[in-house]
Amino acid sequence: LAHVEKPEYMVDFVRLGHESLPPDVNARPSSVVLAFVVGDAAAEAERLEAAGLRIVEPLWDTPWGHRRCVGFDPTGQVAIEVLQVVGLPAAEFATPNP
Repeated sequence: LAHVEKPEYMVDFVRLGHESLPPDVNARPSSVVLAFVVGDAAAEAERLEAAGLRIVEPLWDTPWGHRRCVGFDPTGQVAIEVLQVVGLPAAEFATPNP
């Protein structure tokens, strides 16, 4: 869902168990994941880890064109995804959802 006046702000709903979520997130009965699209995922991940983010999925390049990592805030209640768009998705991820 995108904001009507600011379409760069969105809310996504992801099915629990979805392969894009790391096991530490999927192991919970419900989770809140805040995703931040940044220009330099490596630098932002390093900054957040120094501030107390517990990394559960280290930085990696996905086949759908993102560089990302996932961690939990210091309370362990909120998952934080740091995401940088680094390229086009692989062919199997380039088709729209039905």
